[in-house]
Amino acid sequence: SSNCDSRFGGELKYAGYDSIIIEGKAHTPVYLWIRDGCVEIRDASYLWGKTTWETLDIIRREHRDENIHTLSIGPAGENLVRGACIIQDRGRAMGRCGLGGIMGSKNLKAIAVRGSGAIQVADPARFMKAVDNFRAMITTKSRTKDALQRLGTPGILATKQKVCGVPYKNFQFLTLPEDLFQSINVDNLMDNYKVGGVSYPGCAIGCSRYFRIDKGPYAGLKTEGFQFEVLATLQTKLGIYDPTFMIKANAYCNQMGLDVDMAGGAIAWAMECYQRGILKKSD
Repeated sequence: SSNCDSRFGGELKYAGYDSIIIEGKAHTPVYLWIRDGCVEIRDASYLWGKTTWETLDIIRREHRDENIHTLSIGPAGENLVRGACIIQDRGRAMGRCGLGGIMGSKNLKAIAVRGSGAIQVADPARFMKAVDNFRAMITTKSRTKDALQRLGTPGILATKQKVCGVPYKNFQFLTLPEDLFQSINVDNLMDNYKVGGVSYPGCAIGCSRYFRIDKGPYAGLKTEGFQFEVLATLQTKLGIYDPTFMIKANAYCNQMGLDVDMAGGAIAWAMECYQRGILKKSD
């Protein structure tokens, strides 16, 4: 099982459904199209081989609606990679457990949804009272709110560094060299690459953000930000100093529908094997 916080769940509810159960397997690639109580199985042969970002863009163009949200797989899921995941739109992943491979095994490229209905609440007054209490509890805890709004979960890097909790070079070390720590200092990331914030429905914090790279080999890339695990898996675990590599690698994993922990862990393992002479360049 897995989960991701995003707009898909709410859109599905607006379309009139609480959940989806997929049984069996299609003979050819398909995608599931859900709109306001209507469900269709549509041909997706022209989407097979596309990235998750391309799939979202094509489906939105096809239906002429930029408010459609998708759960889709990339080439990793199509090829039944063990670490394949399901991507919501462009930046939220249902990671672990290889769920992208399960969709791929069913020839299910994507689930696309658009809803315009309302959600009926049994007792609106009691519900809104509970919502207000919860929001107050979260937003009045200024330490949590301020840190997450400003830095997101990568903000725990400094604390992890102090308590020897940062994986470096495939866990050979648990603290970073000072120059590496400074090069990926979260304040530096926010100052140099952040271009906007992101908040999903129902969230009182808004800890995510958009990043843009303006210089270097990845110039022009704009993508949703990342969690601490991405910083650890695709940066510190690999011993890479350039933060733009992590931003690019995270975007690439999302496009391919590949779990970042699986990808980073495999790369870090191979790097240590090469370091110890177990693997050679010819391998």
